[in-house]
Amino acid sequence: MPAVTIDHSGRFSEPVDPPAGHRGRTTAVRVPPAGCAPDRRARLDTLIRLCDAALWELDVPMKPAPGAVWVVRRTTVQLRRWPTSAEVLTVATWCSALGRVWAERRIDLDGGGGSCVRLATLWASVDLDNGRPTRLAPGLECSDVARRVTVGLSHAEPPAGSHRRAWPLRRSDIDVLGHVNNSVVWAAWEDSEAAALHRVDDAGCTLEAEYRAQLYLGPAELTGAPSGDQVWLGAPGERPAASVRRLPGPPGGPA
Repeated sequence: MPAVTIDHSGRFSEPVDPPAGHRGRTTAVRVPPAGCAPDRRARLDTLIRLCDAALWELDVPMKPAPGAVWVVRRTTVQLRRWPTSAEVLTVATWCSALGRVWAERRIDLDGGGGSCVRLATLWASVDLDNGRPTRLAPGLECSDVARRVTVGLSHAEPPAGSHRRAWPLRRSDIDVLGHVNNSVVWAAWEDSEAAALHRVDDAGCTLEAEYRAQLYLGPAELTGAPSGDQVWLGAPGERPAASVRRLPGPPGGPA
């Protein structure tokens, strides 16, 4: 599938609370120990996969137009308190904004042990054959039809002094669309020195992933910023296809 181009300007907002009385659908998932760090902290790629499983469990009615598929463009994750191994998480989800060719979906994770994670994901509706943006199907439910979210990819290219190393992709990283699943860039972040600083008792942080192009099975390269607050993943010698960065400032107060 060709790279997706969406010609919008502006910034994608961080997660926001839903309108009063609207929390969407809910289900429960348990954090698998195999998806956790030695200190029992749930890894970020684990949380993204749990969210994906929860959406399927809830059969979320968020279908693109006929002949189109959803492609993730950006995900913002506010980690207010890390989930831990075997913790049961309540998952609440709703569509929080709609545009001509995109939709923003909120997912809230709240654990019985006190964990609290807030996610906002921007999905683009693209034609399955040519990868071009296509109008959304009518009738999608949205918690706030008046809310508008400007979209536009803003992550910088790797600066001078960035360090690179091979990070080969595996067949298990490829999803049903034939390209690398969106959770893999979070696994790449977890494999970086930036993520090595995460601890289960951290006060929290906000992270953001952007997806500029599709990435396919084959050699890949993981690039880390000298500052340690951003990583890029892509094919060697090509412009990075995806990146994750830590956003400045606190992750926000309790929900």
